[in-house]
Amino acid sequence: QRLQKEIASGQQGLFATSDSSEVAVEVPGLQLQPAAQEVPERERLQWERELLGVYLSSHPLDDYQQYFSENTMSLGVGITDFDHFGHNLHTKRRLRLRR
Repeated sequence: QRLQKEIASGQQGLFATSDSSEVAVEVPGLQLQPAAQEVPERERLQWERELLGVYLSSHPLDDYQQYFSENTMSLGVGITDFDHFGHNLHTKRRLRLRR
């Protein structure tokens, strides 16, 4: 009786065994339609950021890469006499501690 109800409902239990009678389930087909129109890149990037949390296909500042390379300077350029803590190596001195 339980088996007949399962067959009639078209569903199978979570722990169903393979020795129970097989029920043919029809899987609906999925047909994707082409986009009606091309989405502007700015809007696509907003969707990516909103849905995924990151920009996947490109970055909004990619268009300004040439401008940035021509008008900015790396922070490490021209700094040669600083150690990794940012202290000037030429001005180090010994500190005296009072007892």
